[in-house]
Amino acid sequence: MHLENVTIKNFRKFGEEENTIHFVNSKSISASELDTELEPLVAPSSTLIIGKNNTGKTTVVNALNLICSTNDLKASDFNIDYIKGLLNQYKEALGTSGDFKKLATPELQFIVRIKVNLASSDGDLVNNLYQFVPISSVEPNLVEITVKYQVKEAQYFRDSVGQILNSDYSSFGDDFVRIFGKQLELKFDLINEPATFKIVYLNSSNIEVKGFILNKLLNIKEIRANRHLKPGVLSEIYKKIVSYQFEKNEPDKTKLESSISTINEEIEKAVGSKSASISSILNEIEQSNHVGVDIRGNVTEKTILRDLIKYSFSDGDDYIPEGQFGLGYINLLNIIGEIIHYIDSYEDKSHQNQINLLFIEEPEAFMHPQMQEFFITRIDKAVNKALLSTSSGDGQTSKSLHCQLVITTHSSNIVNSKIHSSNSFNNINYLSTINRKATAVKLSDELIVGSGSIDGNDALKFVKKHIKYKVSELFFSDAVIFVEGVTEETLLNYYLDQDPILRNYY
Repeated sequence: MHLENVTIKNFRKFGEEENTIHFVNSKSISASELDTELEPLVAPSSTLIIGKNNTGKTTVVNALNLICSTNDLKASDFNIDYIKGLLNQYKEALGTSGDFKKLATPELQFIVRIKVNLASSDGDLVNNLYQFVPISSVEPNLVEITVKYQVKEAQYFRDSVGQILNSDYSSFGDDFVRIFGKQLELKFDLINEPATFKIVYLNSSNIEVKGFILNKLLNIKEIRANRHLKPGVLSEIYKKIVSYQFEKNEPDKTKLESSISTINEEIEKAVGSKSASISSILNEIEQSNHVGVDIRGNVTEKTILRDLIKYSFSDGDDYIPEGQFGLGYINLLNIIGEIIHYIDSYEDKSHQNQINLLFIEEPEAFMHPQMQEFFITRIDKAVNKALLSTSSGDGQTSKSLHCQLVITTHSSNIVNSKIHSSNSFNNINYLSTINRKATAVKLSDELIVGSGSIDGNDALKFVKKHIKYKVSELFFSDAVIFVEGVTEETLLNYYLDQDPILRNYY
């Protein structure tokens, strides 16, 4: 099974329209395929979410995390224009009828659509989904789950709004929404009120499903953008990898435990006389209570793996401390380390009863353009190598990776690499902001060249041929002007730079 798309309604940047993010199913990646030259797997089967800063890219994974958790909502989680419109309805009702009974209360809605494989013998196990599987449908393999955050006590909420309006309305003036919103936040978030919102799950027939927990179905792993790389970040992730691999490898774990026991015995032999000497001195001071000291070895597996292993990283033929690496390499090694740890802890065949999502946020941080370009095209080999390291003694891997990889980025180099390595415009979500709301556009080859084109493939090749680094930057521009040649482009840039308004845009 895999996540087909998710619709995000009135959550943060997203409004009520053009708010669906589409995902592509992953291909199974197995280390046994390393024997031959592989076609790229990760690049064409990964989802790209692109857009400028503050267009809602991170909001996508935040939305999925929210519906998989029990966290309470905050006033800031609602789309500001949605809340503004809702509060204005209360304001208008106060000035006319004064009756709030029929007015809506704040609500968030998320629609999760999942494709399941029910036909084959090794098909998906739908024990987590059976209440949502449609009995009769045009698409029987498409399961739809609607998640709503609703006010628990609607009348209590309306009465509270009325109390705030009646007591403070005269002082709000033109700043109504901001002040009123703050009053609501104070009332429902910052004092010991009962939880204001409840979570409701609905199937495609709009029937409520009780006892359902979404986090048993969606397994989300995030590799967040390293905007501020902390000292020792590499050692930290590779300690996690080594610790986990020792925990899962019984022979190595047994050897380590035996060595630790021997070390502690040697320590006790070496310091045993010291403890007796100290105890004899203490007894001279306080003989009646027989005060003493016992010194023993306290070496443990945890302290060895956490504190007693030094991690250095190779640069050519030399090994150097991580503090001497450039930020770009540290970020790259950290991402690869997180992927290795994810593969180590990945449960084989788990995709049959849950959806595995791996989000990599803005991998381009600190990377130079060529490294950004190579990131997607070369990640296949890194994933395969990591899978190979988990194989059994006979060289056959015990598991294959089947997860949906999602990359959020504002790098034109990564967009360019994605288009060329996958030879397609498919699986790209383009986010922009219109009227302060996130607008999601699903790109595809059909959208680019048209569905009715006889020479669609030739047209696509022609477009791809001219998608260079600079053209990929169209995704992040404020406006586009077409010119005929290099001379005109140079001259146009000169005129744009002379204009006090246009020179502030891209």
